[in-house]
Amino acid sequence: MGKKSVGELLRRYPKLLSIFDDYGIHFCAGCFLTLTLPIQKAATYHAVPDVRQLLKDVGRQIKK
Repeated sequence: MGKKSVGELLRRYPKLLSIFDDYGIHFCAGCFLTLTLPIQKAATYHAVPDVRQLLKDVGRQIKK
């Protein structure tokens, strides 16, 4: 995952969209900048309470 943006990860792994949605990371018109952010910053912007768990879930989905 490293420093890849949320948008780059979604292009490569579209199934991540449901994980981001589960954690409240949405991509509405006001949140389009989220696509340019690394996961940690996007999670902070959307007030995700457990960023570590989000990263674990994303990592598991990528390994599938």
